[in-house]
Amino acid sequence: MAAPHEIENLTAKAFFPRLGEPLPKVFKVKCTDGIELHCFLHKACPKATRGQTSSQTLVYFHGNGEVVGNILRRSDMKGLPFLFDAFCVLGIDIFLVEYRGYGTSGGSPSIDALISDVGPVHEALNVPQESIIVMGRCPGLDH
Repeated sequence: MAAPHEIENLTAKAFFPRLGEPLPKVFKVKCTDGIELHCFLHKACPKATRGQTSSQTLVYFHGNGEVVGNILRRSDMKGLPFLFDAFCVLGIDIFLVEYRGYGTSGGSPSIDALISDVGPVHEALNVPQESIIVMGRCPGLDH
């Protein structure tokens, strides 16, 4: 039978708990046809903005088969969480858009719906258009 110190050593090598991270603010975006999208705002690091409001917002549209929860949990996103950390450190807010029919957003996904939802997403942000950076992974493409 293993000694207690050997079990503790094995446990330390087998488990890698992450500290809890503050969850982003949930935004419920009402679309023109009444469908509600659940989006998330991840604020820039306070040190990067020196207590000021961020001057830029990255609007991120995830790829097909992904959901915002994957990004928030930092699971299998192949480098994206680290890219988001870089934006945070640079003082850029990140607005994660959950498509219709994905995650907890209502409705059914379609290209037409995605295009029509851009306006309500922009309005919900309530930031000047020139301060928005748009980034995404093309739905339907393998990554």
